[in-house]
Amino acid sequence: MDMIKQNDIICFVHIEKTGGTTLQHIFRRMFYLRHLTVRPYFKPENYEHIPYSGTFSAKDLQLVLRLNPFIKVISGHALKPYADLELSGKRIKYVTILRNPVSRYLSHYEHSKRVVKMKWTFDEYMNIEEHNNFQTRKIAGKEDLNLAKSLLSKKFFAVGVIEQFDSLLAFLSFKLKLGKSIWKYEVKNIGKNKDLVAELHSKYLKKIVSKNELDMQLYNYVAKTIHTNNTEKLNEYFLHQNTTERTGNLSMIDKLKIKSDFYFESFYFELITNRIRRINGLKPKGCYL
Repeated sequence: MDMIKQNDIICFVHIEKTGGTTLQHIFRRMFYLRHLTVRPYFKPENYEHIPYSGTFSAKDLQLVLRLNPFIKVISGHALKPYADLELSGKRIKYVTILRNPVSRYLSHYEHSKRVVKMKWTFDEYMNIEEHNNFQTRKIAGKEDLNLAKSLLSKKFFAVGVIEQFDSLLAFLSFKLKLGKSIWKYEVKNIGKNKDLVAELHSKYLKKIVSKNELDMQLYNYVAKTIHTNNTEKLNEYFLHQNTTERTGNLSMIDKLKIKSDFYFESFYFELITNRIRRINGLKPKGCYL
């Protein structure tokens, strides 16, 4: 089984509304001051003002390593496995989480209305092409199921589904040699408007499925193939080790580590990179472009 080497960079491809914020908090605690949430810092030649267009590149990674040469884990929405990160000279180890496409689709809409304050109706949301087969697009860069499957099987060292989150943690703990402390976490960024989600699910289920057929197939492939293969590589003891320590049992020291890691990122790294983005013609804030 391929293990992580000292100079490898773990690259967490954070697909929206798949449990990624929870995993980011785990990475913050486990890799204290060696984790960064990243985004593009240089305007690409094919720059377009469209949703989810930004891609973190090798040039961006080289900047990150100059600002913090001790980085071990990078995470963010703009990280894509089809990018050129290997040109940075680092060996990249990709990680990602997928989610049942119907649940993810509805959660993404609920989040965009409640948090981002988008004004679109659900019909308008469904008519935006980038929202459909979103997970396939994030992995392959386009609606190409075969390419997405190939990238997941060949370039990723850990792939999981949110519905089996603890199994993914077990696999990460084994491969990254993190031990039992990985089990202590709090679930983050949970949707609030369950009534809206239930109403839309009842009214639009067939249409949602029809617009996310590739994502349905990709999710099933991960759940039944990659996830199954990974869990079979772990013995029963490790998969079911003392998980009673998890969820909500963070110590004060754990919480301080997460918070101080976040403040370091906000008051050092983001202040510098916000200026760099502005100089390079990008908005200071933003996960993509």
